[in-house]
Amino acid sequence: MVATRVRNHGEKIRDEGFRLLPLRLRRRGRAPWTELPAIFELIKILLRERPDILHQVGLKPVIYGSIAAILARPKVVINGLAARALKFRDVPVHIKLVGAPDPDNPSNIPERTLRQWDREGCIEWVKK
Repeated sequence: MVATRVRNHGEKIRDEGFRLLPLRLRRRGRAPWTELPAIFELIKILLRERPDILHQVGLKPVIYGSIAAILARPKVVINGLAARALKFRDVPVHIKLVGAPDPDNPSNIPERTLRQWDREGCIEWVKK
């Protein structure tokens, strides 16, 4: 299941085999009281769907989803922010990757690359 604001790529998400739940999330709104309907909508979805894992990407989804997760209580919450965007704004970012690479995963990052990034200080890598 993917719950997201849908503009142009709804069919692509469905074509990948996901059930799509469109959210009425606005990208530009900054006043919290105008965003309450989106937060309540997310709470309703999470309580109905009861996901084991809640993976959120982007500032608003991380904030709103974390609020909703307090009530819905998924087993795991993963919050992802664009580190490049944070560094661009001079926000100190510490990225820690934990675990061994998965060579069966097509998106796998090779161990030599992880070691190099760790040496360069881009990330902290903890191999388990």
